[in-house]
Amino acid sequence: MPLLMLHGDRDPLIPLGAGTRLFDGFASTDNTWRTVDGADHSNVLITTAHTYAEMLDWMLRRVAD
Repeated sequence: MPLLMLHGDRDPLIPLGAGTRLFDGFASTDNTWRTVDGADHSNVLITTAHTYAEMLDWMLRRVAD
């Protein structure tokens, strides 16, 4: 199963290292990690258009398969 994980670099609830360890624990070989600069836990999706374009591209490539 594909996995896309975004994590804010200023997340006060889940440290970045804990997020990467969780990500590394997934069995999926189709996985993508993105650190969102300046984002915390509750605003990670309030981000630049570039990040949304990356997410959309990631999803569309998998729907087409």
